[in-house]
Amino acid sequence: MEEKHINMIEPVEDKAKHKPEKILYYTCVDCGGVFPVKEAKMAEWFNAHGTFPCNCDNCKKRRENFFKNNNHKYNKENYIMGFNFKVQKAVREKIAVKIALMGPSGSGKSYSALRLATGMREEMKKTGTDVGTNGRILFANTEGSRGRYYANEFDYDIVDLVPPYAPEQFTELINYAVEEKYAILIIDSTSAEWEGKGGCLELQQQAGGRYQDWKLITPRHDKFIDTMQYSPIHIIATMQGKGQ
Repeated sequence: MEEKHINMIEPVEDKAKHKPEKILYYTCVDCGGVFPVKEAKMAEWFNAHGTFPCNCDNCKKRRENFFKNNNHKYNKENYIMGFNFKVQKAVREKIAVKIALMGPSGSGKSYSALRLATGMREEMKKTGTDVGTNGRILFANTEGSRGRYYANEFDYDIVDLVPPYAPEQFTELINYAVEEKYAILIIDSTSAEWEGKGGCLELQQQAGGRYQDWKLITPRHDKFIDTMQYSPIHIIATMQGKGQ
């Protein structure tokens, strides 16, 4: 009879203790991605949080921001199926307004912006909301010497923006106004960022002029718009409109 030698140094696996775990496929409600998850792990997370974390880059970034804004803890009350819903009592808060003035050349946009900003400053002084800013107005000029026409009538600081009118110049302008504690920023005009020399239209042509080349320009423009929208100071933006 043939002898069978067993190497006793090698561990003998108890297959009963190593049952394969059931794998489920989870569809992320945020991004629509599908990925495998161990059943036990999914049950654990759903019981605790009502959701399961997707591993794609976008969802990872969303979770990082969520953790940062919620003391690094998940909470069923403010995190529902991957979306960040924070429900709270509505209260009136100080809001930084964003105003757009559009019209053809010579229609009085610059004058109207300065008159509006001056009125806002007076109201801020009455209500005491000018604390820390002294109601200062910064006028960002893209139209030659036009921004200085009204220096005898209104009290404001002025900065000249020069070509190329890349989106980053306007983004940095807003950041500068915030850092220097201006109460109101007038951008005259934001049309330069889009159709001026070195603006988005020209940048797209330089990138190749094809539709797909907008993917290189649009994020830069969007960053400017987002910076303006979420800025903590009041912003009045003028825009060129076509005459009738």
